[in-house]
Amino acid sequence: MNIKPIKPKLYQGDPVDLKGKSVLVIGLGMSGQSAAELCVQQGARVTVMDAKSAEELPNVMQRFAGMKITYKLNTTSIDPTAFHLIVRSPAIDNNHPVLIAARAAKIHIWSEIELAFRLSPAPVIAVTGTNGKGTTTTLIARGLEANGITVHLVGNIGTEFASKVPNIKPEDVVVLEVSAAQLQNSPGLAPATGVLTNINPEHSNLYDWDEYVRLKGQLLKHNTVDSLTVVSLDDVTSSDLAAKTPGRLLFTSMSGALPAGLEGVFLDDGQVVVRLANQEQTLFPKERIMALGALPNTLPAIAVLLSWGVPLDTVATAVATFPGREHVTEYVATHQGVDYYNDAKATNVDSTAHALDAIEGRSVVLISGGEDNKGVIFARLSRGLRDKVHHLITFGPTAEQLVSFANIAGTPNIDTVADYRAAITLAQQVATPGQTVLFSPGTYSPHLTDVDDLGRPVDYIGRGDYFKARIQALTAQKEG
Repeated sequence: MNIKPIKPKLYQGDPVDLKGKSVLVIGLGMSGQSAAELCVQQGARVTVMDAKSAEELPNVMQRFAGMKITYKLNTTSIDPTAFHLIVRSPAIDNNHPVLIAARAAKIHIWSEIELAFRLSPAPVIAVTGTNGKGTTTTLIARGLEANGITVHLVGNIGTEFASKVPNIKPEDVVVLEVSAAQLQNSPGLAPATGVLTNINPEHSNLYDWDEYVRLKGQLLKHNTVDSLTVVSLDDVTSSDLAAKTPGRLLFTSMSGALPAGLEGVFLDDGQVVVRLANQEQTLFPKERIMALGALPNTLPAIAVLLSWGVPLDTVATAVATFPGREHVTEYVATHQGVDYYNDAKATNVDSTAHALDAIEGRSVVLISGGEDNKGVIFARLSRGLRDKVHHLITFGPTAEQLVSFANIAGTPNIDTVADYRAAITLAQQVATPGQTVLFSPGTYSPHLTDVDDLGRPVDYIGRGDYFKARIQALTAQKEG
């Protein structure tokens, strides 16, 4: 298959010269820290603001030691008109009083992503969506690196874009995972390639549906005839957004061959097939994908890599050897005929539903529940509760809602316990050979008040590590 690679042209927005400019950075999480550091390196006069005190931010103070920075800590108030630019960390409410005042005064407000994009010399491949964007982003980076390209994997996936800017060269490629919160205040972000994995109801505590869709569509705002967009034909909201923007369109589908005239990558009769430049070729059977449930997020990565000139055999090897991301339908162990999967990163119902869909030929003991602060809609679990789940073990404030849907779906066995730790213990006791235990909370947090032995909040990584440690201890007992 002779595929002509794209030649990305860059839109970087208006020229940026921060030397001598006064910049305010609001919020001193990792994103804010990296933004402040980059602004200092660019010669700006930087002020940082946070509601926490210096005593509460020892790591920040240590990182900034020796830098010429003005601190406004332990406060939520400052006059924004004293600054040429404000950089907002994604955790800061976009309706913060300082930001409202800044908008009224027509002061530029940028995200850390926007700041880094304006200062980076390399083309950007940006991936957004409700679910699966991390897997797609990681696979794109792996495939490009396998083809000898220097890749900077940044954004919502864990490394701040701003922290990498000083080391980025024009011949490199930036692969960016970007969330809705990061798309806010990113008016100039214009990737050479944009990927929309899917758009489903999420973060309803922060955005109404129309605003959420608008934010995801922001990724394509500056598309030109030279832009490439990869989008799921199976997701109506995403494909409608992409159809309204200029540039080349590649589609993915899990539902059979693409309609005539459309290019992209699709699953047809169990085979992954690519159709590009009026040529069609079968790549490999879906069983070649090692990571459980990763296929829907693998298809857009394949489309991007082929379009960027990565050879077919390199792409096939990259996706077939990808073990999956930690805490995302991650295989942990098999003990006495029971498979254990850690899906702790499932902080919304769609992720849990996706994990259930990925488990074939085995009934499931599902550990799910917790505390809802995002307007979770458990109805989307109904099919999985009916067709896959043999035993639901739930906990936390959402347990009553989950039990209600499980009863309607006819789930045979339902238990409510105190917390996810007790749920893991019970799952080990009730699972029988041939079943799969799936730890997939489906909510933002099993308990927002849950803390570890040092009193620190337990995030999804901590919960997933706890689950894995319990299962690994179980298998170690067997070996001993």
